Amino acid sequence: MKSRKRDDRWHARKRRQMVVGERDGIALIDLGKANVWDYGDLVRLREVVSGLVFEGQRRISLDLSHVGCLPSGFMNMLCEWQERGIEVYVLDPRPNVRNMLWFQTFTERVSESRHRVTCTHKDIPPEGHWNDDIGSGDEIPEACDSWA
Repeated sequence: MKSRKRDDRWHARKRRQMVVGERDGIALIDLGKANVWDYGDLVRLREVVSGLVFEGQRRISLDLSHVGCLPSGFMNMLCEWQERGIEVYVLDPRPNVRNMLWFQTFTERVSESRHRVTCTHKDIPPEGHWNDDIGSGDEIPEACDSWA
């Protein structure tokens, strides 16, 4: 059998920095001490969770203790997991994350440091707060004859 060469590309090193463990019978994922997560972090996170789900894990928790800024697709991804029957928790979110509208709308507090992703509207924001027709971003744009 051929030995595998160590992959030292940037994204492979970042993936090795991710820690997967277990706390209270729930898979715990820690992406490291990154203050700002980017799209690449979401891709790595999706890969790790896909592997855990393939192995039969249905309860996932994410350590957000170091995170100050999250990409826009983060909550969308968590809601997709929750809709597919995966119980998702976020642990130790910093105050600026807890104060985000999506966080307040789509999570419920389980304990001081633990929040469960619910992806159901507990409180509908006041009318005009957001546009109901913004779509998911996955729509195919219609052809347009004029750029007026």
